[in-house]
Amino acid sequence: MICVFSTTNTMETIDALLAHPLILSDTTPFSPRRRNTYQDVIYPAKNFGELSRIEEEITYVRTHRDWFRQPNVCTTKRVVQEHARAYRMFREKLKNLNKRERSRARRKYGPRAKPQPTTNKTLFEDLVFGMSRLLIEATHAVLKPALPREYAQLVNAVTELSTRCPIKKDHSRRYGSKRKAADLRADEELVGAAIYLSLYEHKPCLLVTSDYDLRELLNATTTRLRTKEYALSTAPITLCITNGHAIEHVWNSADERRATVSGARQTIEDILGNTQ
Repeated sequence: MICVFSTTNTMETIDALLAHPLILSDTTPFSPRRRNTYQDVIYPAKNFGELSRIEEEITYVRTHRDWFRQPNVCTTKRVVQEHARAYRMFREKLKNLNKRERSRARRKYGPRAKPQPTTNKTLFEDLVFGMSRLLIEATHAVLKPALPREYAQLVNAVTELSTRCPIKKDHSRRYGSKRKAADLRADEELVGAAIYLSLYEHKPCLLVTSDYDLRELLNATTTRLRTKEYALSTAPITLCITNGHAIEHVWNSADERRATVSGARQTIEDILGNTQ
């Protein structure tokens, strides 16, 4: 895996990305990819004392909340649905842990006993509250297309292509549940939104995600569009795949080159320069 651009902290990366005039953002692009706090820590926890990494998660939530507050950052309805699903999962876990703590205290000290507040409980409450604020900011950042019908047609076309072809990895069981979580098709809507902006509003956009599925979707969809003689080069789409504060991969529809330069340290301006 080759990192084409790395900074010392997340804020440097965010500041560099915000130089682009129009950004389409996935759910949480600046969280480390191989980290799934809900699956690893939250889901199996039987009490607040078993929780860990909560302060780090609060930092990530605040980072993404501020990210979606930026005027040039937008997202899609299905990404907001992903935020809402994650928020509900954490909120329900908080309710369940509170219920367990109350039952434990009453068994030990009597029916009127209340559990003592702990640092972990306070932190987890702060995290859940922060996720509710993040959901609000993401909702306010939803893209409002000037041509809703054309937008819907493109999103449906990408969704249909993804349904017929095995493009995406199956992450449906990643939250610890035995049931398969519904695929909200947020990736497909993001790709459709980027192509819509390119084709109909003639706006270059920067698509920021930590999910390599979007690269495969963009590759497949733009290849299909080129066979139908659509001109994507008039408003280039740039895909930045992040992992924490590092940008690992850049794809650009204008020249179809991947910025995977071994050894060389490129500046963010070099990587994104042909999209401005």
